[in-house]
Amino acid sequence: MIQVKFSHYKSIDPLSKTFYLENGVLNKVASAQFSRGTAERVTMPFKDLPAFMDKLTGNEALGYGVHSLALPDVVKIAVKGKESPDKNILSRSKKHYAYKGVGVLMLDHDPNEYGQSYTRDGLLTILKQIHPDLNDCAMFIRGSVSSGVHLAGEQPTEGKGFHIYIPVADASLIPAYGALLHKHLWLNDHGFIALSKVGSKLERSCLDSAVYSPERLDFVGKPIIRGEGLEYTPIPTEYYEGGLLDLATLPEFNEADEAEYLCMVADAKEAIAGDAKVKQDKWADDKIEAMVLAGTEKSKAGRVVYAMLNNGLHDLYDCYPLEFANGERVTVAEVLKQPKQYDGKALADPMEGSSYGKTTAMFFWNKGAKPFINSMAHGGAKYFLHSTIEAANGAKKEKADYQIKYDEHCEKWNKTHMSTLVGGVHRIARVVSGDVAHDGRDTIEFCTNDALFKVYGNTQIQTGEKLVNGYVMPVFKNHFEAWRTHFDSLSFTGGVVFKPNSKVPANCFNMWQGYSVKPLENKELLKRLKYHIENVVCDGDAELYLYLYKWIAYTFKHPERPAGAAVVLRGLEGAGKGVLASFLQSIWGKHGYKVGSSKHLTGAFNAHLADVCFLFADEAFFSGDRQQADV
Repeated sequence: MIQVKFSHYKSIDPLSKTFYLENGVLNKVASAQFSRGTAERVTMPFKDLPAFMDKLTGNEALGYGVHSLALPDVVKIAVKGKESPDKNILSRSKKHYAYKGVGVLMLDHDPNEYGQSYTRDGLLTILKQIHPDLNDCAMFIRGSVSSGVHLAGEQPTEGKGFHIYIPVADASLIPAYGALLHKHLWLNDHGFIALSKVGSKLERSCLDSAVYSPERLDFVGKPIIRGEGLEYTPIPTEYYEGGLLDLATLPEFNEADEAEYLCMVADAKEAIAGDAKVKQDKWADDKIEAMVLAGTEKSKAGRVVYAMLNNGLHDLYDCYPLEFANGERVTVAEVLKQPKQYDGKALADPMEGSSYGKTTAMFFWNKGAKPFINSMAHGGAKYFLHSTIEAANGAKKEKADYQIKYDEHCEKWNKTHMSTLVGGVHRIARVVSGDVAHDGRDTIEFCTNDALFKVYGNTQIQTGEKLVNGYVMPVFKNHFEAWRTHFDSLSFTGGVVFKPNSKVPANCFNMWQGYSVKPLENKELLKRLKYHIENVVCDGDAELYLYLYKWIAYTFKHPERPAGAAVVLRGLEGAGKGVLASFLQSIWGKHGYKVGSSKHLTGAFNAHLADVCFLFADEAFFSGDRQQADV
């Protein structure tokens, strides 16, 4: 029997949506954020979970992360910042909730206007093709609770959204599994770009990627019905027998898969860029008009809205409107004047508005240090509140001397270091100057954090300040750690690729650096080179030198493709075999490489060949060596 762990939440305030009829039209209102209540760590047979869900009320929900086993099964829940673990009071956050042991993986499909809609059987077929082990595991499927609400005396209509629940052997792998499954869905043409109300391009797939976080709630409690004319019919469940799913068996991505996925996302974003601009312009016009109607001068409203757009929509300024869950509409300036009145209060997402949900976000005064709004819209966002645009910009410009030096340090290191992924594993790539290499080529080596931390352990630079017993004391880090933790340190989240003459996403580092020379007419050099190829290398044989010309042209035209054949030059010492090869190698620059020993080509260590397009093996092989017979 499969026993799974999960969390059972009970809130003082409603968690499920409220439904009511108004003038014959079905309306629904999202619940308030869960800020007061309890959480119980539950262990039960997986097959009993559907029946357990059916009994939940509108003040209850489930979560699939659990709190520490060192704490009692039942703990109190408070808002973030008011936790007290020693008193068994926790916030529902990653700090206190994690996936552990045998647990539950929830997959969530909700139709999206920008993507396809899937039937249960259709989506299961796709998932089983991607991860065949799904054929043998237990699971059950439930429709959205909201789809059970219907007019009195009528039958509910089957909704298009549904959840798939699967017992997994190691729940700690759920976040990584969800991220990898998302990429597989994209490679199988089930990914798309959605647009937010403000025109932001949101990477999506047929499964919601936001549900793989352990503190997230699953609102499976009975919906709340207000007034008359509506009824609720419990959602039927489809149960499939089977065993535990081993999440580690989902096929990993290789470098080619990763590059293809990133290019697909980049292409999809580029394809929808025009629609995104139209939507952003409409949002800006609508927001300015609303601010003008509320009494703001049009010039100031426009200045605020476009300042927000220029700053990536992370900063909110004085006259920008906010809508709290109780219906109160106030400006950023009004909230900052009476912060305690709004601290910890729910409101609509500042960009999406109440149409997305009246309780999607929450304001935190943060003791005045940096007031912000935390929103759950579109996977999560944080907005910082400022009294004026000038105050925000002034705060950004005023820097201490150590901050200036710290920024310069980061800028210098960014020229030779970057944080990235190699084969899905984090590495720091750093440039090794050609001045210390035998061939003069700059090369890239990949180091671990630990290695560089040790190498630079005896260096230091000031990176901040802290209060110690009322005194401001400097904070120092070694040169590597200082660069690594700087906000502007160079990072390529898409990883390292080698794509000659190819467009790659901005978050990928392309090791292709181009040729070392620019096209320039030089008839005299061309004449000498042509004589050498035709009369010295090919001994006047037209068939040979025409082939060689085509071979050379093909390699320069298609550096991304293997030539399909290697050119071998045989002759007496000093006959001029190396003249042509050295000339071609010089054109390839960083991507041309010369070896003088076969072990540099066929040996166990070949990282030096990772970005090589033209290889000159100068007397590296001889016919009598049996070990080289298959090369």
